[in-house]
Amino acid sequence: TTEEDIACLIFRAITNDKRMPLTILTNSITITEPNHNSARPLYCLMYPEKLTSTTLDQICQDIHELLLSDIRLEQLKNNFYTFVVLSSDEENPLCKTLASFRIVLHNLSSQTLPEKMLSQLYHNQSINNGIYDIAMKPPWIQLYTSKQVAMGKSRLIQRDIQRIRERHKTKTVHEICVAFNSKDIDWMKIMNRFWSYHPCFNDVKDADIDEENTLIIYHLNISSCVSKRINDFLFELLFLQHINSNSQISQCFHVNPNMIFLIEIPSVLDHSDFTLSLETFFYLFFSTVKFPIVQVSPQNNEFEFGKKAQYAIKWLQEFFDGNLKKQKMFVCVSSRQSEKRQQDIEPNTMPDLEKATMKQLMEKRFYYLTKSSPAHQRSFFKYLHQQFVLLSQLTFLNNQLLEIDKKSIQWRHEITKSVIEMSKILCCRQYNHIKVNTEEKEQKIESSGQEKFYLCEKWRKPKEHCFLVNQDGESISMLISDESQKLRFHLFDWKQDFKKRELILQMSHFQIFNDINKKEEPELQTEKEKRLRLLFHILGIPDQGTMKDYEEKKEEKYITVILKSLHDQIVDKLCNDEEWSNYVLTFDNILKMIAIFMKIQTNTPVILMGETGCGKTSLIKFLGYVVNVQLIAVDVHAGFGRQEIRQVIEDCCVRLCKDNETEIWVFLDEVNTSPDIGWFKELICDHRLDGVKISDRIKIIAACNPYRLRKVQNSEVMNMNCSLGKWMYHVVPLCDTMKEY
Repeated sequence: TTEEDIACLIFRAITNDKRMPLTILTNSITITEPNHNSARPLYCLMYPEKLTSTTLDQICQDIHELLLSDIRLEQLKNNFYTFVVLSSDEENPLCKTLASFRIVLHNLSSQTLPEKMLSQLYHNQSINNGIYDIAMKPPWIQLYTSKQVAMGKSRLIQRDIQRIRERHKTKTVHEICVAFNSKDIDWMKIMNRFWSYHPCFNDVKDADIDEENTLIIYHLNISSCVSKRINDFLFELLFLQHINSNSQISQCFHVNPNMIFLIEIPSVLDHSDFTLSLETFFYLFFSTVKFPIVQVSPQNNEFEFGKKAQYAIKWLQEFFDGNLKKQKMFVCVSSRQSEKRQQDIEPNTMPDLEKATMKQLMEKRFYYLTKSSPAHQRSFFKYLHQQFVLLSQLTFLNNQLLEIDKKSIQWRHEITKSVIEMSKILCCRQYNHIKVNTEEKEQKIESSGQEKFYLCEKWRKPKEHCFLVNQDGESISMLISDESQKLRFHLFDWKQDFKKRELILQMSHFQIFNDINKKEEPELQTEKEKRLRLLFHILGIPDQGTMKDYEEKKEEKYITVILKSLHDQIVDKLCNDEEWSNYVLTFDNILKMIAIFMKIQTNTPVILMGETGCGKTSLIKFLGYVVNVQLIAVDVHAGFGRQEIRQVIEDCCVRLCKDNETEIWVFLDEVNTSPDIGWFKELICDHRLDGVKISDRIKIIAACNPYRLRKVQNSEVMNMNCSLGKWMYHVVPLCDTMKEY
């Protein structure tokens, strides 16, 4: 707030009488005089102690000149105006200047007054008993909190919004998410979001905004990156019901009677003072005013079993009942004969399971997972569904063929068992495997510097093995470490190598099984080319098409390359191109690429953490070429902030429309070097930006260096006096929600 803003406020107060005349008609005379009996606006200055000292001194001088000087007192003695200053610090210069005008509110308790104010402004229940009624008449407020990160507050809010829509079917319902992602208030974006329902902002002509016919629901998504200043903003919004933006943009917002505020409070804070509690930080919500609060937990936010979960659990039930390793028979009766046939398992044709049955199976078989976050449970079922659908479609594993090859019937059971183990790893918080002590946890240390990719470590164990149902829909990969713990791939035909299949369950090798109809690969391949062609099978890369890298290149030297199959084009690029010819495609890297690709396919956020130079960037770029996707690599740095993020996403949206791309990958490298980490969290974890959902065709991948202490040698102790010197990298800690992925 500037001196000019407050001077204008005072001027409006003292000229109010002139703008509210009262006209009196007598016999033949018209008399106009101030209307002293009319209701007057309240002109109020809140919290002057929050102004800068320079601005406050100027305002004290302005008030003296406009209101308190002898000349002004004489001029205003018959002027009726109301100008109020509310302050929580009676020692600030302005309060001292106006000390003679100070009033004490008798018979009003500081404990009960805020509660009375809230009850007059909103239709919430006066007692906070944890029960809330979405059928309340607007306006009303609801707070959502949770004791743990990623408990599904946003999901519960979405369900409540849907219930509100159903209750108000005759009204036009506007749903608006307003994101608060940083310590400062991003006035332009936030004010635009508040007004986004209005035709002036959403370009919808003749939109109905009548308060009787419309309902406006605001989801205020407050991130863990905010500062205490958010309390002032919310006080203006919820109590004063009026927001003035800063002087750089001339906008204001007023709360209307048809508005509902659903406010999401973070579970933890990204704050340097780790002793500061959530209640102390958000003092507006947790002090004298009893706001209605919903504590989000598995009890009031039960996991929703959707279609993919139904499919996966039906298959799991068959697996645990032992039906995948035995033949299921059914009798086919016709007018002339009857015969027994093998019945394939198809979850889509099975009746849906009851919610109680699904919960019982999960609690019995995956109890630890039922206690994890809803995000992890969704990832678990997404991966299972993806693999089980492909598994059910494999022709060489259907019952008719397995009847001929009865010794192989257990393969379907073993593959399912392995898929379950893989999904338990891919869906969960691999950050739990980082070894840090209690003190380091309190400092939000993210690494000890000794961690390795957990999936690679697990599958290197001699007794561990892993099956993958390849995305090509024709083959199965078997990943097992051999006795020397070296990874090996061997391609062999499913039918011809029957004896190998018979022995493989008792052996320790790293094998790939292909369908009977697999194509013959050309001979004299390099080891790198063999591994690339193997990766094509696993990821299901089609053989037809043109590489994105060649589509815009019309030079003659590329014509012969484009005439080749897509697989040959990619092999040529990654094996012969100067930039990639020296890239070593290790089996560890193949496993990492598989894990990343599976997460992207199931729309699970992907965040890679590793030391500088460990190959995160090269791995993603290489994978982008293998998958033949449009990859946009963004180098984030300390000067890369919210405006740059918005520009990247805007460019992606334009490219999707212009070039008709099926999918774009955005790789954000070193995201935690930017101070605007809150916007990266929203983009990566929520797939939103500034409260607005982005296209599902834009896939976000992030990489970061760990926030960890430098391991100091004796010779380096003298350099540790600098506060930044003790850190390995100049990065900010990740938001806790980001660590879930």
